[in-house]
Amino acid sequence: MKFVQESLNEYVKHLQGGKGDDLNAEDVDQDQLKIGVATEMEHTTDEEISQEIALDHLAEVPDYYTKLVQAGLVDEDDALELFKDLIEDED
Repeated sequence: MKFVQESLNEYVKHLQGGKGDDLNAEDVDQDQLKIGVATEMEHTTDEEISQEIALDHLAEVPDYYTKLVQAGLVDEDDALELFKDLIEDED
């Protein structure tokens, strides 16, 4: 199964067309991006792919991951811990 996942990851890296294709990581809120990468790791074992997914979401909604966590739709421990440290502690 690991071979299939690695092959899929390589294939996905070359796909174009996401809403974040014109964004660089520096173009978005860094806290949102960190939480996003941790959240999107549910889909892949590759942080580059996870970042691409996060950038696609952040291109549409700049505080996408805050809204996702607050709606109770994130269950990845790393993402929830980052949210607590980076977003909730700001309040």
